Amino acid sequence: MLHLRPTTCEVIPCTTKISEVLETMRSNNTGFVLLSNSTGNIQGIFTQSDVIKKIETITDPESLERQIGVIMSQPLKYLTVDMMHTCAEFMVENNISHVPIFSRKKELIGVITADTVLKSLVHYSGMPPIYSGKGTTDDFRLLGVLSPDGAFYNYMKSIFENSDYLGIDRLYFGNMQEPSQLKRVIEQYDALIIDIDEAPRKEFIHILREFLETPEIETVGLLYDPKKQDSDLLDVINKLKVSGQFHVYTKPVHIVNLIADLNDAWNIKSKSK
Repeated sequence: MLHLRPTTCEVIPCTTKISEVLETMRSNNTGFVLLSNSTGNIQGIFTQSDVIKKIETITDPESLERQIGVIMSQPLKYLTVDMMHTCAEFMVENNISHVPIFSRKKELIGVITADTVLKSLVHYSGMPPIYSGKGTTDDFRLLGVLSPDGAFYNYMKSIFENSDYLGIDRLYFGNMQEPSQLKRVIEQYDALIIDIDEAPRKEFIHILREFLETPEIETVGLLYDPKKQDSDLLDVINKLKVSGQFHVYTKPVHIVNLIADLNDAWNIKSKSK
């Protein structure tokens, strides 16, 4: 289990001017603030990502005088302290990088950031050596991630952004329909991870069939939420899992297990050379 410790954070009334919130974030060197309503309850959050997403809304002086509550992210996505161990998966599922943590009595404890999760992953005793490259081959590895909404790709990219041994590229189903395109992917990438939720069914089935007939692809992982897939596809996935042709992971994904599988597969491959 990851050792995560929530950090203290600034709580500002949602009636505060946007300009004042931005100045507070700048002066405190923080990437986020929590926002409370008139009764003092936490109602939303405003982060650096919100600044980028809503830059057109806050470029002129008049807009900066509006209340921050107008552009804050809400409803607030949070966890209680007893579910804090699921924070990494929660971030991936909701495509967020800051998770407020509350007690069972709904009292704010603090916030866990993506940076906190990543540092914990790196120092976690169960983290495989692929992050630093120690214990693996000196070859640079390239991982392709097919992620329809980009959430899992962004998560993997952030984990390995400082790694000299592993690169992450985002792939798209639409760019893998022609034989020449698929061949290029097979030749370029050492492993593929496919998030099949929200994926176009026709394109996914086509690619899956091609992979089954392509022995050059030795490491393919499938991610899925059982609640989002019908019984026919679940049956196919289970057969692939039993056959050992694919690594299969249900959401929320235990990221350490996925990375360990990649590490093991690549070590076996390098020893067979």
